[in-house]
Amino acid sequence: MRFVVCVAQLSTANLLAGSNARPTCLTLKGLSPGQARICELFRDHMPAVGAGAKAAISGVPEALVYVGIV
Repeated sequence: MRFVVCVAQLSTANLLAGSNARPTCLTLKGLSPGQARICELFRDHMPAVGAGAKAAISGVPEALVYVGIV
């Protein structure tokens, strides 16, 4: 079984500095229009959201073993 997960990452420094060096939330691939809009509205929250997503994704294999899928 193979899982492919894409997590868009935005650096805190670029978000807080307002830098155009990195893509804005509206240009990131993989986000729905609603997700991109929320990302734009709460750009300062996105590093924490990314960290939470990584933590959740890292727990998937253990959860699958626990429930007997793998």
